[in-house]
Amino acid sequence: MAKKSFLEDIDPLDKLIDKPTEQQADPTEKTAAPPAGYKYNPLYVETRSKRAQFLLKPSTVTKLKAKATGQGRSVNDLVNEILEAAVEE
Repeated sequence: MAKKSFLEDIDPLDKLIDKPTEQQADPTEKTAAPPAGYKYNPLYVETRSKRAQFLLKPSTVTKLKAKATGQGRSVNDLVNEILEAAVEE
């Protein structure tokens, strides 16, 4: 078996590392400007998250994970939506 030569034009690591495409947005870039007439109100922007700890039945956790996976979301996102809906009632 011949030895691997790294003198090729293509770096072997380039085959493993995904290159960003033009469609992928740079996460460090700022988003587009808000629409005309829009006023930024810092009182309505939540900047920090709070932690809460709950004890749940294993069957409930299994159902939450299945539902979140089925919707392509995280369990955290699903639980936040459920709790927000319950608080607004």
